[in-house]
Amino acid sequence: MNAPRARIVERIAEIAPEAWDRCCPGEAENHAYYSACEQALAGSGSGIAMGAACVEDALGVSAIAPFFLFTYRLDTPFQGGLRRFGDAVFR
Repeated sequence: MNAPRARIVERIAEIAPEAWDRCCPGEAENHAYYSACEQALAGSGSGIAMGAACVEDALGVSAIAPFFLFTYRLDTPFQGGLRRFGDAVFR
């Protein structure tokens, strides 16, 4: 028996639509939805990217978890001296 294997995919298209939708039956946020989001982000210049984690076993894809990647400085809400300190650390 093959042990389940987890992997990260950089593109939603790396997972077959039927496998994705089988993991999340009846969900409005299906493979087509995430593919459309990925295409919109790709040309936006926003710096946001998408990917997914999936688990596969001998029967195929058994779990899916989409995610978004972006850069966000944790000191963004700081002001005054804390912000200047954050800027210095960032440099």
